[in-house]
Amino acid sequence: MRIKAEINKKTNKNCARDALFKLGVFAFWIFIWQIASLIVNAEVILPSPLSVLTCFIGLVKKQVFIKSTLSSIGRIMSGYICAVAASFTAAILMHKSRLARELLSPVLKVVTATPVASFIILALVWIGREKVPSFISALIVLPVMTAHIDAGIKSVDLKLREVCLSYGFSFPKKLMLLYIPSSAPEIAAGLATSLGLAWKSGVAAEVLCMPKNSIGRYVYESKLYLETPDLFAWTATVIFLSILIEKLLRKFFDAASEKIKVSCDYAVKDFTCSIKDEPKNFNAEKFNAEKISSFRIVSPGKLNSDIHVKKLSKRFGKVNVFSELTLDISAHNATAVTGPSGCGKTTLMRILCGLEKSDSGEITGAKPADCAVVFQEQRLFPWLSAAENVACVSPRYKLSDKKDSIEQAKKLLGAFGLPDYSFDFLPSKLSGGMCQRVSIARALISERPLLLLDEPFRGLDEKLKEKIILLVRENSDTVLLITHLRGEAESLGAEILNFENIVRNK
Repeated sequence: MRIKAEINKKTNKNCARDALFKLGVFAFWIFIWQIASLIVNAEVILPSPLSVLTCFIGLVKKQVFIKSTLSSIGRIMSGYICAVAASFTAAILMHKSRLARELLSPVLKVVTATPVASFIILALVWIGREKVPSFISALIVLPVMTAHIDAGIKSVDLKLREVCLSYGFSFPKKLMLLYIPSSAPEIAAGLATSLGLAWKSGVAAEVLCMPKNSIGRYVYESKLYLETPDLFAWTATVIFLSILIEKLLRKFFDAASEKIKVSCDYAVKDFTCSIKDEPKNFNAEKFNAEKISSFRIVSPGKLNSDIHVKKLSKRFGKVNVFSELTLDISAHNATAVTGPSGCGKTTLMRILCGLEKSDSGEITGAKPADCAVVFQEQRLFPWLSAAENVACVSPRYKLSDKKDSIEQAKKLLGAFGLPDYSFDFLPSKLSGGMCQRVSIARALISERPLLLLDEPFRGLDEKLKEKIILLVRENSDTVLLITHLRGEAESLGAEILNFENIVRNK
């Protein structure tokens, strides 16, 4: 508690310092404005800050101010919202179809390059003046938001896409757990940038077409009658509304995506934990290896038959990985495949789980939906906690109700030796060995009958590795282990196949 209080005190002090700094910058520019106004000495050219403030207060008291402000907000924001929705549709179509990208890209480039005034004049010819500001706001926002959303989709990690594919995530699940979190920074930047453009272009359209009850109409009249303080006051209104709406939008977006931020600094939790009083939640470092063999956490499915790989061939360009590969993998047992790097072990695993297609041959006895994969890399979702990374592949996991799967994930992580205070940590806060255990736990909780392990025990010390191997064997049905270490295969009790010899013989 004392540590947390000190951190809060330091944070509050920094916030106060930042606020004073920004206030000082604002005061500096007001001072420069005042000096410039005194030098010009002509209110019609450059009014003083005080006269603009007085004028603004007078405008706020008038009924026409509220009516015009609300009307302009309605016009501009309706165009903005429609454009954002259309941008999502356009970006998704461009991502899914090359034809859609080729058709839409020239249109978006033309919209970006054409002056706003040209569109306003054309819109006055095509549609009524009341609808022009909404149309122009939408038109200007569309290419900007589409570009940001498209960039966000492109930034999604291919390796995480493969995780979703290998575990059969539904579209809503992929959207909520991968695409939205990964694209969030680009989308947020696009929303903020395009909002400013919407206000600028929308008010410009109002100035030229002068619809009833609009800020742009009164900006034009202020200019026409040389009421410069009024012009400044209406301009300040536009700036204020733009900043206010952007802040509200950002707060809403941050609240909606609180749990999917890619990077965040964890606040210190209300605990002070030393080594001696570390939570004992089935810590693998502390329980006896003899007791592990009877500790079943999940109930995996069962394969109906042995897996038969028949005359399987795969090439990548001019590189022949293997040709007419034939081998059998026993059901309800562990099989270890050894061999030098590059001989095709991982490629075989990727074909089994549906991430690659073979050029010829067939695999019987198992299908991709039977496979739970532990990849060589720690392919964890960086915006999900350790427990959420495990729970998300559970058959009991639902976007609307995660409680049961989260609890099961925490029990599993505890059995793998992670202390309970680490369950809510992001992967960036875990060690490499801890992340590796999270990856293995994620595969087990899926309860799929075929466990594919691609060098899964790297980063674990020998004593911990033995215990984890025992847990893996007890909580799985059929295991295919890819490893360079014969000792790992022997600890797993696996039948050992030398992949290089198999490929050479075929």
